Amino acid sequence: MKKIWTYIGITFGTTWLCWAFLVFNWVDTTNPSTVQLLTTIAMFFPLIASMITRFLFYFPTYFRLDLKKNKRYYLTAWVLPAVMTLIGAVVYYLVFPRQYDPNLSAFKESIAPTLEANGLDISQASSALSLQFVSAVLL
Repeated sequence: MKKIWTYIGITFGTTWLCWAFLVFNWVDTTNPSTVQLLTTIAMFFPLIASMITRFLFYFPTYFRLDLKKNKRYYLTAWVLPAVMTLIGAVVYYLVFPRQYDPNLSAFKESIAPTLEANGLDISQASSALSLQFVSAVLL
């Protein structure tokens, strides 16, 4: 039980600390890249907590990456979420074709006041959106 609570404490503690940087404005939250970077870093906290817990209590792990033997499963786990998301989007827009907006005009209208208040333009938001898409597919 001590191992589990140590893992949970490290995971939640580091994650909450990371989000405290955003909530209390200890970092520049007007820059979308900063927020995305902290979010990406926070995704690795469970892995780091697992490694620290394993080191503190020295218990063997039976999880081994065997890329040669299980290549098909790893590739499927990496690609399938993106493929299923695209299939879901296609099905949604086939059912609700009026909701499809190829120019993202509704998105641009909704973020325009925020961008203007922070002195940013739409090209910066578009690049952040593109970066998020690429990160979602590759990570």
